Amino acid sequence: MSMCAYLESVSQRKLKKLLANPEAIHDIIWSDTHDEENSGFFELQESWQTVHFLLTGTAWDVDEDNPLTQTVLGGQEIGPDAFGYGPARFMTADQVKKIAESLKSVDLNELKSKYSQTDFSQAELYAFDGGNFEEVVAILVDYLDGLSEFYAEAAANGDAVLTYIQ
Repeated sequence: MSMCAYLESVSQRKLKKLLANPEAIHDIIWSDTHDEENSGFFELQESWQTVHFLLTGTAWDVDEDNPLTQTVLGGQEIGPDAFGYGPARFMTADQVKKIAESLKSVDLNELKSKYSQTDFSQAELYAFDGGNFEEVVAILVDYLDGLSEFYAEAAANGDAVLTYIQ
């Protein structure tokens, strides 16, 4: 079974609902996944840790003062482990705005040349098999481009973001 990461932008109203009843996070997320309170959805599939590594140079580290490190693995836990790989996490609208601004400043071409296949292999990243490294990095850069658009839209809407792995 794969560990796939998902991000959802949610309204402030829905976040308050989740915070008031965190035990029901699974039901709340799945009962109305794409309703008017969710303005966006982004799938990182199995590439969540490799995208995080590409942004941060680490497999797991998250720095509260560095929004880029929060893009994939950041946020505060909410609710029980309803998805099988740890609790969902949320980022407030203010955190989402900071992440969106930070992602705007990322030079995707620079990231392509920043790391080597050895760097990725030594980090022991989930779902990284080496393969054609240039092709893998190109796919990751596409994910980052989409992730940047996702956060920009969430920030423009004043939304919070939920992340979870299932």
